[in-house]
Amino acid sequence: MKPGTDQTVYERAIGAARVGLAVQVAITLIVGILAVYTENPALRTAMWHLLGGWPIWIILLLIYQQHRMERIETLEAEALAAGKARGSELFEADADELSLTRRRLDRLYRWGLPAVSGLMAVYLAGVGLWRFFPALGAYRTPTQEGASNRLLDTVLGARAMDADPLIVMVVVALVTFGLFAVA
Repeated sequence: MKPGTDQTVYERAIGAARVGLAVQVAITLIVGILAVYTENPALRTAMWHLLGGWPIWIILLLIYQQHRMERIETLEAEALAAGKARGSELFEADADELSLTRRRLDRLYRWGLPAVSGLMAVYLAGVGLWRFFPALGAYRTPTQEGASNRLLDTVLGARAMDADPLIVMVVVALVTFGLFAVA
């Protein structure tokens, strides 16, 4: 492998993580605006689900950035060791500084990634339960005149019936196509 190849790979990974984060933010905003416009609980739930992806892209961006920096510092350390132009004690001080990025990367893998994973699990379970119980309560409403309308209003949203379904279908189709194209 060529000396600069690792660095190029990590730069491409950083670029991909940035694009992923930007697409995630844009799609979350589009679905959120559509959810507010239609007052549709399904779209609100999708918006909250999409919002949960932001920390994943951010931690990936941090990890790839640290990998790139660690690779650069490793190449610098190799150049210093090969040159031996400086005294050995000066190189020892530089070696300690160069291992700082490696320690940061290790901390991200040891603490950052598991913390984000755990928080995402709790977040997604919490949002799922938070969005599930109102629909369950409407489903268990005693059967009486208008009970089916309350269920429909709770599950579909009161204003969702007033929203133009063609607009909603077009926006959701464009979002879906955009996600397919990026993937």
